[in-house]
Amino acid sequence: TPYNAVGDATGCTRESFTTETIATVPNCTTLSMPLNNATGVAVNSNLDWNAGVNATGYRINVGTTAGGTDIADDQDVGNVTTFDPTTDLPENTTIFVSITPYNAVGDATGCTGESFTTETIATVPNCTTLSMPLNNATGVAVNSNLDWNAGVNATGYRINVGTTAGGTDIADNQDVGNV
Repeated sequence: TPYNAVGDATGCTRESFTTETIATVPNCTTLSMPLNNATGVAVNSNLDWNAGVNATGYRINVGTTAGGTDIADDQDVGNVTTFDPTTDLPENTTIFVSITPYNAVGDATGCTGESFTTETIATVPNCTTLSMPLNNATGVAVNSNLDWNAGVNATGYRINVGTTAGGTDIADNQDVGNV
């Protein structure tokens, strides 16, 4: 209300305003799925984390070494709390994750990385082929050994040998072990 020696102004209108909210950098966050130090994590898993207080977005680094970024390199995922890698994670591998919440004031500081280990996926071995004697060889000595190439993922071999196509009169599904 303005005033002077004559008196106060009358009929003045009230006005209002709202003060700003003083923002602070966001808090750090932690993985919620998979949990830090988890083992046997499915290779097709998404990474989920808890929302960071005051965060308006997140950047994520994911790698196969501590501090590594070979899976995701400072990828800005926006204001979501999940990351779906573009390909499956490598099996039987320790995965290192670093999530940095941010807002207009800046990035969270002092956040620590977390890690987990993916599952081992058992797969059926590939077929193999004879290396000695070669397929369709002729004049093979009767006392020859049979040698074959190692099959990928094989832990043993069963052999059938016969004097006719598909025959088993010499060896019938004989388990020879991992040789």
